[in-house]
Amino acid sequence: MRTKQAAERRIAQIRARFRSKGVAEKKALREAAKRVALKKRKPYPVYLQAKFTATCEAAKGSASQCACILKKQEFSSVEAGLSLAGLLALELALEQGTTIQEVARPLPPQHPVALPGDVRIHLEQCMRGK
Repeated sequence: MRTKQAAERRIAQIRARFRSKGVAEKKALREAAKRVALKKRKPYPVYLQAKFTATCEAAKGSASQCACILKKQEFSSVEAGLSLAGLLALELALEQGTTIQEVARPLPPQHPVALPGDVRIHLEQCMRGK
């Protein structure tokens, strides 16, 4: 409870400062508010994390790549249900027998594995090591 109240109080402080600032300062305050909001989000349940990691590593992904994808999806800026749906879509694609490298390639129009845009971006970033 205390952390939720502290986060709400911090957001209220940021909003109060936002009303009296210029354009560059407003942009910085928006970023700060986004970081506070992301901290409030709960991580995925442990069993989902373990299942995804096992599936990802079985599809020839390294442990660090799988952890990166999981972390980026967990704290992405989309709604929590959408980020989980994207993660499950990736997991299903990997369970079909494709490797993580095949899923990360750009898609031809008839490709059977279609992932949401944010999942594809996170996958490409983690494959490049960013």
